[in-house]
Amino acid sequence: MFVQEIGPQAGRVTGEMSPDGSRGWRVDFDPNDPTKGFHINWWKLEKGVYESGANVIIGGTQDRYLEILSHFPKL
Repeated sequence: MFVQEIGPQAGRVTGEMSPDGSRGWRVDFDPNDPTKGFHINWWKLEKGVYESGANVIIGGTQDRYLEILSHFPKL
């Protein structure tokens, strides 16, 4: 599980991460960047190469983001 460390969802599960932290993803919402909005951040470290990115959810809204988070476990 990935627990958000900063922002309005701090302390909440927002994604998944491998046990060694080498790969993972989290759902996110950026209200200050309309080109990003609702998106999925991802990262991986493989053979010494770190890659990361964000996949934007086309038509995604903050309400949909919060609805999806409601299905994640609470700590």
